[in-house]
Amino acid sequence: MGNLPPNFILGLWARPIMVYRISYITRLRLYLTSLIILCLSLFLSSCGTSSLVFYEHGPSVEFYKNYDINNPSLQPFKDSGIFFTVTSTPRTNFSEYVVWLGLSSEQENRSVKIDKAIIQGTDWEQISTLQQEFFIEKTYDQEDLLQGIASKSYFDHEKLFILDIDLFLIEKEMLEQIYQDESSLNVQIFYQIDGKKGVMNYQLKRRVETYLNYPT
Repeated sequence: MGNLPPNFILGLWARPIMVYRISYITRLRLYLTSLIILCLSLFLSSCGTSSLVFYEHGPSVEFYKNYDINNPSLQPFKDSGIFFTVTSTPRTNFSEYVVWLGLSSEQENRSVKIDKAIIQGTDWEQISTLQQEFFIEKTYDQEDLLQGIASKSYFDHEKLFILDIDLFLIEKEMLEQIYQDESSLNVQIFYQIDGKKGVMNYQLKRRVETYLNYPT
């Protein structure tokens, strides 16, 4: 050791100190990481989860995203320039659902006679007999429909005439019971346009959204 250069001797003494410092920093990082993971685990364990259930007809949902009545995928639900949508809306904190019919047209002074609507599951059925002519009179222009909803590029006409008709009111428990054995509900709309009879068929599929309830 007496023949070693001074710089080499300093290196031998400094090396354990460097190793100790790196080891201390590593342990500190591991401690902080474990503490963060523990805090997150405790926070998440205190959060419950809630689920919101929706019953949807895909093409109808697609229409209300941009109000594009000329979308080719919607054509099976269009007759004589009138587009038929079926939508389910939850009410009273999702304890019951309203199933309603939407009528849309680019032409004013249009009318549709709705004879009846049927909603069906296995061994379950509701019939709504209307026998009434409905006039599509409520108008929306681009600003009304698309402000904060969709780009105007989707809306290629000046005005759209819309009418909403309530068809069914169904309790949540009933829907849950029906969907235990089925993946969808069937809805039929029997109507007349200018004396010509027609039937529209829909499937309402169940969709569940789950989210965390953060503690207050």
